[in-house]
Amino acid sequence: MESAEVKPQVFILAAGAGERWRRSVSGGNPKQTMKLDGTTSIISRIEGQCISLGYTPIVVTNSDQIRECTGHSMQVSPQNDKFTVETLLSCESWFIHRNVVLLGDVVYSPQAIRKILTSQSSLKFFGSKDEIFGLIFEYSPELMDKLKAVWQVAEAGKCSGILWCLYRFLEGFGYQDYKFGSLYEFIEDGTDDIDEWVDFNRMRHAYQSLRVKWGEV
Repeated sequence: MESAEVKPQVFILAAGAGERWRRSVSGGNPKQTMKLDGTTSIISRIEGQCISLGYTPIVVTNSDQIRECTGHSMQVSPQNDKFTVETLLSCESWFIHRNVVLLGDVVYSPQAIRKILTSQSSLKFFGSKDEIFGLIFEYSPELMDKLKAVWQVAEAGKCSGILWCLYRFLEGFGYQDYKFGSLYEFIEDGTDDIDEWVDFNRMRHAYQSLRVKWGEV
């Protein structure tokens, strides 16, 4: 489905527990605050990319350390943050007609950010074959009801990978179906997320060559 161009509200989600990250580093700073080049944190990089394209994002977090990294954006503390869908539901009062959700632990190429922010789809997920990097949606009470349905399934322990569950539910697939439909657009240019220390270390070593590939330097 396509709709007339309307500038969306951008949300950067950084409210998750980060359990895999904490286990892999034995505590320490939130992964979103880690610096790939020694100067810019992962989440402040995302913030800067959005601002450079004319979007002022809302950062959704309960972490003071993350707040300190994102001083140029409005910041919202979600009431609930156990699941990503739960965090989204906590932001409902901030939704406008069109909304973009970015994830605060993803290192986005400039091309990926632009593709997501400027998409004219009324509902679309973006990612690789293994990871979801973001989505765009038009707000409706019906969509919120679907988010609540997925939340209840997750609470009951009937699905894992909550964004994948949401995507598959909206596509009409089974929660465990590994397939892709019209609501999914691939980004395969080196954009990737950070779950554990090994992911961060790999991205840190590849970062400069990726920036050359992306035309940033």
